[in-house]
Amino acid sequence: MNLVKALRSGGQAGLAANIGLALGGCLLVNAVIFGLGWGRGTDDLARVSRLVPAGWVVGTVWVGLFALMGAGRWRLAAEASPGWLDHGARGEEAERARRWLDILLVNCIAYPLYTLGLSSATLGLLGNLVTAALAAWTARLAFPVSRKAAAVPLLVAGWVSFASIGILSTWSLR
Repeated sequence: MNLVKALRSGGQAGLAANIGLALGGCLLVNAVIFGLGWGRGTDDLARVSRLVPAGWVVGTVWVGLFALMGAGRWRLAAEASPGWLDHGARGEEAERARRWLDILLVNCIAYPLYTLGLSSATLGLLGNLVTAALAAWTARLAFPVSRKAAAVPLLVAGWVSFASIGILSTWSLR
C-alpha cells in the first residue's frame, strides 16, 4: 500500500501512517530547534517562572500532541471513506475537518520558524493566538464527525494557552 492510500485508509496501516507522518514532522522540527539551540531560551525562562516548563518537557508534550493529531487525522480520514462505519461515513464533512487538521499540523510545524527561532515573545504570543483559534475552529468542524478527533485540537489549544500564560508571566523580565 502506498503512503497516500495508507493516509486515507481506516485500517491499522492508515493509523500507523498518519501517526508516523505527524511524528516525523514533529521530530524534524525538534531536531532543528535543539540542533540550532533555539530551546535554550525556554530553559532560561523556566528557571525564573514556574509557569514555563523546561525545553525537554515542551518537546515531549509536542511529540504527544503530534501523535494525537496523527491519530485524529486517521479517524477523520476513515470517517470520510465510504462504508467505513455501519451507519455510513460523513464524507465531505469529515474531509473538510481533516483538511483543517492538516492546516493545524502545518501551522504547528512552522511555529518555530515564524517566531524567529522561538526568540520573539510577541511573535510567540501571536502564534499561540493563531494556533489556539485554528485549533478551536478545527475542533468545531471535527465535533459532528468524531468527538475523539475533535478533542485533539482542543488539547493543542489548551497547551498553547498554557504556554501563553507562561510567556506573559515572564514579560517583565524581557
